[in-house]
Amino acid sequence: MLFLSTAQLTADDPDIQQDVYRWDATNGLELVSAAAPGGLHNGATNGAAFSGDDQAIFLTSSAQLTANDPDTLNDVYLWREGAGLQLISEAAPGCLHNGASSNPSGSFDGSAATFYST
Repeated sequence: MLFLSTAQLTADDPDIQQDVYRWDATNGLELVSAAAPGGLHNGATNGAAFSGDDQAIFLTSSAQLTANDPDTLNDVYLWREGAGLQLISEAAPGCLHNGASSNPSGSFDGSAATFYST
């Protein structure tokens, strides 16, 4: 199960910004939108979706959840159990990261994604 909440439902949720949580019978409740090492939990997460096989989660957040997110514009992240978060709306080398990204959709196994970017 995947859901959004502004409540601090786990000890690692530092604020009352909207976050993505995942619950399953094996692991219980887990904060998916937790900042990775070097990242900041400084914004809200406003959408998430499972891959078709439920092994990956694509989410949109204004927080700088990874160290390579340069701003507080909405970005798209990929989360996998055991691997954590990866920024997937990162600008290509030589390009500017100067717009927001949203509406992620992933392939069945989570190996590819599409999203909007402005």
